[in-house]
Amino acid sequence: MEIYEAITVDLIEKMNSITQTQWNKLMFFTDGVGACEDEKFTKFTYVKLPYGPVPDDYSDFILTMGMRNIIKRN
Repeated sequence: MEIYEAITVDLIEKMNSITQTQWNKLMFFTDGVGACEDEKFTKFTYVKLPYGPVPDDYSDFILTMGMRNIIKRN
């Protein structure tokens, strides 16, 4: 399991469910916390969108987690 997948599972367990927008922001905040200690957790590259930064190719990561049954998409 990739680090971002483990973080996602942990977040879903704590929050019961998360939206795609919440996931994007939580991944950015998670890496932001790690950056304070000179360590990014997910190794994502972020791109600027109108409503804030998101992981580059975030839809591919979400699709992959769905195909691997790590998450359920509605």
